[in-house]
Amino acid sequence: MKNKILSVVMAAAVLFCLCSPAAFALSMDNFVVINTYTGNFTDVSEDQWFFENVKTCYEYGLMIGTNEEGTIFEPETYLACSEAIVMADRIYMIYNDGDNSAEAKLKADEDQAWYEKYVQYAIDKGIIAEDDFTDYDRYITRAEMAYIFANALPESELTEINKIDSIPDVSADSPYADNILSLYKAGVVIGNNIYCDYGPDQPIIRAEAGAIISRLAIKNLRLTFVQYDYTRVETGTSSYYTMDVPARFDRYTEDGMLLFTDTETNFAIASYTIIDPLMDGYAIDSVYPTTEDAEQMYIDSFADSDDIAAVLDCNAVKVKFGDTLAYRCYLTLDSVEENGSIVKVYVYGYVYIVGDVCVNIAFTSDSHNEFFRGIVNSFQVNGAKVSSTI
Repeated sequence: MKNKILSVVMAAAVLFCLCSPAAFALSMDNFVVINTYTGNFTDVSEDQWFFENVKTCYEYGLMIGTNEEGTIFEPETYLACSEAIVMADRIYMIYNDGDNSAEAKLKADEDQAWYEKYVQYAIDKGIIAEDDFTDYDRYITRAEMAYIFANALPESELTEINKIDSIPDVSADSPYADNILSLYKAGVVIGNNIYCDYGPDQPIIRAEAGAIISRLAIKNLRLTFVQYDYTRVETGTSSYYTMDVPARFDRYTEDGMLLFTDTETNFAIASYTIIDPLMDGYAIDSVYPTTEDAEQMYIDSFADSDDIAAVLDCNAVKVKFGDTLAYRCYLTLDSVEENGSIVKVYVYGYVYIVGDVCVNIAFTSDSHNEFFRGIVNSFQVNGAKVSSTI
């Protein structure tokens, strides 16, 4: 694959202006870096897709750790209603007052739940209504989160940068449909896949919420997007999927693999399908291979390649496509360029059993970005979407 990555008086006057509440009022400029991230969260590493999002949230004071020491972030833990409200309160307080001291001002009294003052603040400021939630400890849905986050800023700050009139899995009469659509138009959310599905009734992990809240607060992080469609192409013994992608993408096939190359950014992505007989040497049955077997299959398929300097990491998680059981394997590789340089490459592959064959659908890229994850999340088996997105 082709890899594409003055005076004392004036000083006093300036200081006075900076400290004046009027200078802070109602401005996106109030969102500034207040912390330096030095690897504070022990469960977040630089090679994870959400690292930059978590780092940004910490630096701007939008999210903190889940333990008293502030060293644990729990990126893959589902977000609670209370946590979403806390995040929205911080956005509201910073935007309106330039005040990043929510933790001090809204700290609970001894006889209160830790989030009680945050909830009352959100009610007082119109972020939520008093009867919106009966259980603040439960997981929040993605639709409810959109409602809360959209109310944390005035509508004028959700400037439209994307032309989108509908979302495939959000009807006009769905709860909080207007809030969800406004976040799409503003580039705060872009959906889970290339169809721009949102998953309104699904929970959301803290890492994903961090990516969304950082875009809400920092306008230059907001994203533009295009909705795409897949077309399946059969080749007899295998198949692959083509997509309607932006015109700047060159498309060609190479060794049965469909390759897209972005001529503006040198970003490249390849998607391909390999269908093999059940593999000797692995404990694969008609339902699930073991996690270890799924991982080892992927490691072995790359380890002996002349184009791969090293397999850095590999893990597999169980997913479903409707009734079809599968694994999603994720690898990080060091790939050798034609000039001998080493480039990090990311691979996602879905492995599942159909009758007496093992199907492997792999997606490869040298950039672990929104577009890449959207393609991986969009893959379907017999019309069924994947149960767990990345």
